[in-house]
Amino acid sequence: MNLANLMSFDRAPKKYHQALLIARLIPHDSQSKPFYRCIAALNHPWCYGRVPLGATRRFFALIKNPDNASIIRDEIRRAHGKYGRQGEEPKVPEMAFPYTQLLLTQAFFLDVDDPRGHYASGGGMEYSVLDPNVGCFWYWDTSDEGITIFDITDPLNPAYGHAFDDSPFVHDAEYYVRAYYGENCGGDRMTEIDVQCHLDVLKHERVLSSEVVATVWPDRFRTWESTATKESRNDEPFTMTLLPQLPSLQNLVLRQVVEQSTDDDCDEYLGDIAAALSSSSLPDPAHKALVHVLRHELETNTGILDLSAPRCTLSSDAIRAVIPSLPSDVVKAIDLSGMQTLNIQLIIDILKAFPYLIRLTLLDTNISSEEIMHLLSSQPKLFFRLHDLIHPALLTRSPPSPSSPSFPSNLLLPNPLPITSSLRTLHAQLTSFPASFTILQTDRSQYFGPTRGPCIASIPFFHPEKVLRGLTKYLKGLRVDIQSKMFPDKYIDGQVGPLMALSASTPLSSSPDTTQAVKGFPDDGEERLRWMGRGVGMVPIKGTYGESSRGWTFVLDYVPPISLSCIHLGMKYAGYGFVKVEGAHEKERERLVWELMQTEVVPKPSDSEPEMKKDAADIEKTLAAMTRKTIKVYDIREFVEAYEC
Repeated sequence: MNLANLMSFDRAPKKYHQALLIARLIPHDSQSKPFYRCIAALNHPWCYGRVPLGATRRFFALIKNPDNASIIRDEIRRAHGKYGRQGEEPKVPEMAFPYTQLLLTQAFFLDVDDPRGHYASGGGMEYSVLDPNVGCFWYWDTSDEGITIFDITDPLNPAYGHAFDDSPFVHDAEYYVRAYYGENCGGDRMTEIDVQCHLDVLKHERVLSSEVVATVWPDRFRTWESTATKESRNDEPFTMTLLPQLPSLQNLVLRQVVEQSTDDDCDEYLGDIAAALSSSSLPDPAHKALVHVLRHELETNTGILDLSAPRCTLSSDAIRAVIPSLPSDVVKAIDLSGMQTLNIQLIIDILKAFPYLIRLTLLDTNISSEEIMHLLSSQPKLFFRLHDLIHPALLTRSPPSPSSPSFPSNLLLPNPLPITSSLRTLHAQLTSFPASFTILQTDRSQYFGPTRGPCIASIPFFHPEKVLRGLTKYLKGLRVDIQSKMFPDKYIDGQVGPLMALSASTPLSSSPDTTQAVKGFPDDGEERLRWMGRGVGMVPIKGTYGESSRGWTFVLDYVPPISLSCIHLGMKYAGYGFVKVEGAHEKERERLVWELMQTEVVPKPSDSEPEMKKDAADIEKTLAAMTRKTIKVYDIREFVEAYEC
């Protein structure tokens, strides 16, 4: 295809498709039962034929990962009682479920290791979201290829359905794809083989009923279906899939004490131990039994320690008391989810005690986001070895304020914001994330129209092994020798690659075999299936975690082949570097950031507004110039060596 044909192809009508997420939420200020409503919506400008089926498969592979499912459930739990029913106040914001939307975006816009050809499209997260409060066909011009609806109330047992604007019913994948290609794909043998592969995978998944969807959009869907349609659906009654429940630690400890005891009349004694397990101190027999149980679990689970509630009701002091008795070189992951008796000092003690800890999970605990962010800012060395910290503070992503581009997008600023302790705290956060990692991807793609500017994604702490694993997968998509030359343009323009690279969790050796939950095609290898069902433990923010750039930044300056031929600049395809700002002028940078924040945030008389903007621009210019003078660029080997130092 020559360049003229490519340009003509770009101007062709797009094929819009919407993806919508529904879940059962308890309405605002209500103690009633939960009701279905739409919680998120995505618009895809080039999604038709088999593409929605492939995206459905990838999305299900992600949300069925048990670790990811736990985060989705927690995200839904935090939404109970906050929003009204569909179409009612309070409305659901467009990015109210950032973690689940991140998974949906990656599934629909990216597939970098398909042996039959890589896939990339779309425009990232913020450019693709739709209002979840309106009708499912409200955007009539963005759903001419139909819609896909997902029920994620139970992420381990999700359901899907396709619908068209001219039909009041929800359909399965076969109905959707046959409506597009016709029976046997019109005799196209290769297309029919691929279609059948998709159908073979999705035939095992639950299909949404029109009755369920009608509870969300009653004006668009009927609550009855023909007998033939119902019989073809093979609906199963909805039941929440529960993760395997482990016996409580109290029961295990009591069992251990009983086995070791020779006293026939020990009922009262055991009762005292049971009570002590939830208190601040443990009697010696209970302490020894608890240590024995935990050591056995570490050996059985190869380093994973489950101290989550309701399984565990130990106090912070009781947990702290057993830490020294556990092998520090064995513990790889600790789950404290659901615990409401924690304190930040216990988190510090755990990070210090277990230098080989890879993952710490803190969902639904009493540890606040402010405490976590302060700890990341004030004691970054605690996280030097940690790969993943699963906490709501790192699972949020909001579009940055246009008037305050320097501020991290996951911090909500009141408007106007006076100079208070809150502002000074924010300033400290902006200049105090020395362990952060940012990907800065330039966008010189010209073929798909005006560029959106550079893609910036950032996380507040990192481990080089995790980052390099994600970057390897990210850069693999730019190997022009293994796919069409159009792919890198779409890959860069879509801006999903950096999100994928920074959000993927480090797999644990004893993690559940996610390949069992991922239905594969005949040519899918085990590595691909594992990647499709990968863990995602963090939502990178859109922006940076520090204006002073004290952390590391991976800069990728890439000109895709098609764009290179368009702009005729004679540039090389790509250049990269790991960039870090040296600390010689750190105090001066912090002073400039403080001045910038005051200028941008503190309210001023309207007649001084032009001067205010000029002041902010001058400070930003000075800050940028100072940063350029103090940066150092590393290659990959130098980056690893510098980090270890």
